[in-house]
Amino acid sequence: LTNPSKKEIVYYARIDGSPDFVLKERLIPMAPKGKKGSTVSLPIEFTSRFSRPDHAVLTLTSEGKNGLSVATMVFHLRSRITSRHPIKVHEKTSALY
Repeated sequence: LTNPSKKEIVYYARIDGSPDFVLKERLIPMAPKGKKGSTVSLPIEFTSRFSRPDHAVLTLTSEGKNGLSVATMVFHLRSRITSRHPIKVHEKTSALY
């Protein structure tokens, strides 16, 4: 995300939908345009439990401060599983009755 304004913006991030999508940060401060921190990344972690696609909605909202009107941004998130390799394999031996 990049702040095009000459004033600081603070976004509040929220994810609705699948619990497999997790935000690392909920509060996203962005420095004014041209200063360090005016462009930030928003890491979203996804942990797949199934091979089918999963969906969620990322909403970024902000309260206007100092006369700055900031639009709410909404992103639709969709997972895409490209491989089906297990993380770990457990082998057990037992008697069958």
